[in-house]
Amino acid sequence: MVDSLKRVELGASLSMQAGDALHKIVESVNGLQSMVQQIALATEEMSTVSESISSDIEVIALVSQETSESEINVKQASLDLAKVSMELKTEVNKFRL
Repeated sequence: MVDSLKRVELGASLSMQAGDALHKIVESVNGLQSMVQQIALATEEMSTVSESISSDIEVIALVSQETSESEINVKQASLDLAKVSMELKTEVNKFRL
């Protein structure tokens, strides 16, 4: 009977240890779940920032293209102005005697 009592006490002790271990496992799982949620949130934020950067780069590329086209137009206008200026000079020189 004493032997059975010791076995029951040992079983109860092991059951309590197992319960404590399970409690620690649950706490660890909850901590991991929280970390996973934080990682997911951070990933979503990074995705949003990446999309914003991509959009900004597209705007910069468009502005750069427009600037390049404007530069070509300014160059052509400068050439046309130089040509007209030379023609005007030629015409003015005709009036000089």
